[in-house]
Amino acid sequence: VCVCVCRYMCVCVFVWLREGVNPWGRQCYDRYVAQLRQRGHTSWPCLVLEDLMARYTHPCVLDIKMGTRAHPDDVPEEKRAAARAKWAATTSATLGLRFCGMQRYQPASGRNLFEDKYHGRELRESDLPGALVRFLGLCDRSAAESHIKVWLAAVERLSAAVQEAAGYRFYSCSLLLLFEGDPASNPRADARLIDFANARLTADPDCDRVSARRDAAHTRASYLAVHHY
Repeated sequence: VCVCVCRYMCVCVFVWLREGVNPWGRQCYDRYVAQLRQRGHTSWPCLVLEDLMARYTHPCVLDIKMGTRAHPDDVPEEKRAAARAKWAATTSATLGLRFCGMQRYQPASGRNLFEDKYHGRELRESDLPGALVRFLGLCDRSAAESHIKVWLAAVERLSAAVQEAAGYRFYSCSLLLLFEGDPASNPRADARLIDFANARLTADPDCDRVSARRDAAHTRASYLAVHHY
């Protein structure tokens, strides 16, 4: 991921993945570079972020949208209403999380299985066990249990970090779960918090910490419930 900031204070996020994995990312990159060049830019400062999938041969990824609220206070009311309606109609309202996209490698065919965010919005609480089975279904029991232990430990660390971030609200962030889909390769599973476009620093940190602790506890309990499935 590469974040480019030009003098017009326009932040452009470029995402590219290995050839054949996600060509849409490369298309976005090429389009934004062309726009910057049309404005006369020949160079621009960049912040290059870690490619979380670089160490995996066949990355398996599950994007889980976090929290019971998607919007910060400074967005237009129309967007707030749309976000509230979306959250209320999904497991975001009941569990504090929503499956938002999945990529799963299929060794037998050598192809990836994809489920997009629209499919995730249709999932009910009773559907989550099946979605998790699809994500981990080709792992043997030992590997699946190992991945889950890594993810749960990471969720605990991230929850503690969020609670200590006084005044910050991480609206509409995602938890990214990763593991290697090639049985012949065995890099460690991983979990990261991503997508901070709607993160905000509030004016009342003390009040915010109470809300953050409540949301973090809700989300942690939800994950433990999912793990029980």
